[in-house]
Amino acid sequence: MIFSRYPRKRAREAANAASYSRTSPSRFPISCLRESRISAFVHHGGIGTMSQALRAGVPQLIRPMAHDQFDNANRAVRLGVAMKLLPRDYRVKNVVNALERLTDDAAMRARCTELAGNFRDDSVATACEHILKVLGPMATHAL
Repeated sequence: MIFSRYPRKRAREAANAASYSRTSPSRFPISCLRESRISAFVHHGGIGTMSQALRAGVPQLIRPMAHDQFDNANRAVRLGVAMKLLPRDYRVKNVVNALERLTDDAAMRARCTELAGNFRDDSVATACEHILKVLGPMATHAL
């Protein structure tokens, strides 16, 4: 779910979060996260989705459901870039409160921006160069 910065839409969009979030992840173009109008991103806590939100510098409301999602949510909260709502607590009132807190928290937005600076478009190439540098002559034999 995308949550806009426009205050008049906050309550209405948040109220729709419970039903919309069940259908949106498979249809949501993750590239939209990088648009400046995104104030918060609600998702399940999967590592791919979470990493894209981190890269975009967007505060997250995470609703973990299974597997590693609970650990991912806890880590994002500890990083200061997210809030977590467990399924039993995922009610309109709680979502509204969480989204209001996320969008009003200047420190969280600053932390998101700070961590987003750690992501670069050439990160795979940089990692490969570093591996080759560390392995030195062994890298040639491995190829």
